Amino acid sequence: MLDAFSREAQEALDRLRSHWSNLDAIPGRIEGRIAIVGLKGTGKKTLCNSLWGWQVQGDDLPDELIRQLGLFTLVTVPDNAYDESAVIYQLESADLVIYAVDGTVGIRTEDVRWIARLRALPAALLIVINKINLMPEALTPTALAQMQDQFARPVIQLNAQDVNAMHEQLLPHMLKVCPALTVPLAAEITSLRWRVVGQLIRESAIMSGLVTLENGATVDVAALIDLQRRLVQHIARVYGYADPDNNGHTGVGTVAQRVVLDMLAQVLARFGPLGRGLAAGLIGASGTWAVGYGAQIRYTGAASFPRLNRVFRRNGNHVTTQDGH
Repeated sequence: MLDAFSREAQEALDRLRSHWSNLDAIPGRIEGRIAIVGLKGTGKKTLCNSLWGWQVQGDDLPDELIRQLGLFTLVTVPDNAYDESAVIYQLESADLVIYAVDGTVGIRTEDVRWIARLRALPAALLIVINKINLMPEALTPTALAQMQDQFARPVIQLNAQDVNAMHEQLLPHMLKVCPALTVPLAAEITSLRWRVVGQLIRESAIMSGLVTLENGATVDVAALIDLQRRLVQHIARVYGYADPDNNGHTGVGTVAQRVVLDMLAQVLARFGPLGRGLAAGLIGASGTWAVGYGAQIRYTGAASFPRLNRVFRRNGNHVTTQDGH
């Protein structure tokens, strides 16, 4: 039983390490990692505005072939093949391509050709059937399943003008097909921040507990400091801050955790290696959770405990609103 638990714990730790390696690989400044692609008039501008939750582009702007907007690139693909290579070149560095289809018109021959071409790119591909509010009736689950089988890519239908639907339906799909975009998306989309930071804190706390269990009844201080430092860096980037130097904060916290662990291990020594290992895992996880929560307090200026809020604020350099809470 213990061997099976150990194997499952190791597999979970390996998955989390892989996910965090992808997050660490993301550069500080990101441009064009998400491409919103489609034929003219499919609602790409509306989709982008609704994702951000505010008017980024007006309807009076010209339909340029390619428009860069920070994390996003809007691409109006031509309905002919003569300049296809120029469009594909702009998409080669994207991590996620969202292909928009006008639901009132349906999937056209040009859409099929472009989807087939985009599938050859290394980027994840998500197909969105837009303007369902103008369709006589929405597509049935069977029809959506058939489209997914045809294109071998996720297909969802939505109304890009409905901001709530965009955030509740499209954003989860985007993060599911391309988890590496978790931090960049949260940095761009305010409503996503609180959810993403909570996820980062939970994942890092679990990793801390598993790493500690992996080392038996002792805490790998260097590994724990590194993990907590990376957590604080990701949280800072989510809230729009440059990577901070938090070695002092995390170092003091980890030393305190080590002291508490040693005291608790003495109390639980009678329970054998298993009891000491579980105690070490608990201290590692709870310490990382406290560091992550403290960073969230610092960068949002909002906390459940006003006294903690005053302690963690950085000389008044903080945001006063609870972003996305």
